[in-house]
Amino acid sequence: PIRPMLVPIPTACFIGALPADIAYVASAEIMWADFSAWLLVVGVIFGVLAAIAGLTDFIGSRLVRARTPRRRRHRQDRCAAGCRRQRQHVCGG
Repeated sequence: PIRPMLVPIPTACFIGALPADIAYVASAEIMWADFSAWLLVVGVIFGVLAAIAGLTDFIGSRLVRARTPRRRRHRQDRCAAGCRRQRQHVCGG
């Protein structure tokens, strides 16, 4: 699976674009604006590639599709349990 290797790249690029924008605002050097633009473009490209890889894994693997409803049900159960605990805490019962 290549998707786990692709996901951190757009994250790093989008996070790195913020300091580049801040540096551009502080210094007015066009280099920082170009750097930020390139980071955003690379982040979008790799984000699309990661989405395609994830979709390919999801469609192509029966094991991945078989696990998805169980995960969703587990997440819903955890959410419901958290709501019950919160209600007990707030209502005192």
